[in-house]
Amino acid sequence: MSNLCEFLGEPEPTNLRKCIKCGEHKSLDNFGFRSYGKNGTQTEQRNDCNQCRTEQRKKLDKIKKYYPLPDLRTYRCPHCERSQEEIFKTGSWINTKKKTCFIPDHDHETGEFRGYICDDCNTVIARAKENVNTLRNIADFLEKRLTNPAECSII
Repeated sequence: MSNLCEFLGEPEPTNLRKCIKCGEHKSLDNFGFRSYGKNGTQTEQRNDCNQCRTEQRKKLDKIKKYYPLPDLRTYRCPHCERSQEEIFKTGSWINTKKKTCFIPDHDHETGEFRGYICDDCNTVIARAKENVNTLRNIADFLEKRLTNPAECSII
């Protein structure tokens, strides 16, 4: 869309958004909201369109059907090793309607189920775009920072 707008010398329409999943430009009413304010107002629009979101939800529902949740009283995230009780104690789950902090992790290319992990670890993996080198570099940086903080000054 922006190439066409640039070619025509026109500004890009502000009522369109590009879906990060399908890459299509769609009107804003095709995107749900990620978060809501304390008074119920919609505060942040999603980056994936409703159609892609529905397809994703169907895939996750299938995974949950074939791979039921582990026993939440004893289960720990395989990455951060925290239990649901420990994660809930952080307070970040107070205002959510979710029943558990564990979600099915899956390969986005193949759809293969990889196990249940906590939402925090899932976010870390997603933000790193599942790039092992990025995650390793972050871990290396943190290890250096903990052992020799003076060497790791960013400023």
